[in-house]
Amino acid sequence: MAQRGSLIQKLDEFIRAYYLNQLVNGALRSLAVLVCAGIGFALVESIGRFGIAGRTVLFWTLLGGSAVLLSVWLVVPLLKWARIGKGLSYEEASALIGQHFPEISDRLLNVLQLQRQLGVGSRPTDTSLLEASIEERTSALQPVAFKRAIDWEKSKGLLRYALPVLAIASGLWVWSPALVKEPAGRILAHRQDFVPPPPFSFVVDDELKVPAMQPFTLTATTVGDLVPDVVMVEVGESRYRMERVGPSFQHTFPLVREDISFRLTGGGVTSSMYRLVALPVPTLVGLEVTTIPPAYTGLPSETLVDIGNLRVPEGTTIEWAVRSTDTDSLRIVAPGQPSPVLQGAAGVFTSTLRATASGPYWLVPTNQAVGALDSLRYYLQVLADQPPRISASERIDSTAQSIRYFNGEVSDDYGFSRLTFAYQWLETGERPEELFVAETPDLNTATRISMDAPSGRSDRFFFEWSL
Repeated sequence: MAQRGSLIQKLDEFIRAYYLNQLVNGALRSLAVLVCAGIGFALVESIGRFGIAGRTVLFWTLLGGSAVLLSVWLVVPLLKWARIGKGLSYEEASALIGQHFPEISDRLLNVLQLQRQLGVGSRPTDTSLLEASIEERTSALQPVAFKRAIDWEKSKGLLRYALPVLAIASGLWVWSPALVKEPAGRILAHRQDFVPPPPFSFVVDDELKVPAMQPFTLTATTVGDLVPDVVMVEVGESRYRMERVGPSFQHTFPLVREDISFRLTGGGVTSSMYRLVALPVPTLVGLEVTTIPPAYTGLPSETLVDIGNLRVPEGTTIEWAVRSTDTDSLRIVAPGQPSPVLQGAAGVFTSTLRATASGPYWLVPTNQAVGALDSLRYYLQVLADQPPRISASERIDSTAQSIRYFNGEVSDDYGFSRLTFAYQWLETGERPEELFVAETPDLNTATRISMDAPSGRSDRFFFEWSL
């Protein structure tokens, strides 16, 4: 009895292995066929670019065919493997086993037939003989491994077909994913209308930024199978023809005051909107210079508006107040060492300098958008303080030799505060009676006599000296 149960168990194991083999074979077939069909349909759509009706036919054909194949090759074997629904009978399984093991085909079938006879019920006198015959025949079949009747070599053959298909599909996806991805997407979205891509597209070569109030040359090229003969730039309601320069097209905006929105059109193709950005340029809009001469010059302070060229005495303190727009910082390059530039309210920058040397100087505004594009150049002339100049002549009175007359001229850049006649005796000797003076001269002391202060920067003087 135990041997009969073991035979049935081996048959059940064979049936499950049989359907597992079918399931594996179906998976390999489905993989190869569906991948090939998917790529084939995608290539057909890529070449034909069908409308909604054509893509709908492709979609439902692919979907219906896939459903049928998956049902036959995967779903049915899976259900029978799980013993859902009607599968192989023991007689059918024994026939398949007999094809692989011809020597036991008849004996296995006879055992099954005897078991069926025993199951339908025989007379009690016959049961023992029938059971003995079944046990004998079953015992002879025990060494045979029924699972070996499953042909796994066929699965290996199908694997040799499925792997190249996968390799080709993977290579195609890596080499040109758009060749499969785009038409497959159109087939899936078969109810949506797709506009065919243009034969070319525009590519703008330059970064669309330019400092304000400067020209900008737009350069564009095309990518695709065709090159248009004429390309236009559309700015609002205006259209400008671009100049053909080799493989490119160019157009110059002569003066970019503000941002410009434009698009390119040509050969029936229109680009998306582009935007040319006008970058803010640091600009100096006003200059106020205050000069404070040294006190000894007697010159007043002076404020100059929008005048940068300076002519000042040496040692003059110069104060700059520069008004600007779109400026983050200001640099003053001048002879000497200007003080650090300070930024005040409303874009006003201030700095000071003590004038000691002549030379050009620059005001350089900068900002983060464009840096330093331009500068203002001026000249600083520093007047060195020259010593006073004097010329004098001496005349002796013919009637009294003790009287000397001095006259002459003095000049100075900034005038005089006083004029002094100074003398010192160097030695004394024999002198005529009329040259005697009341006191004996002191040879070690210089004597100074105040004179009338000259007026202005130059004046004449006269002095009478009595010995």
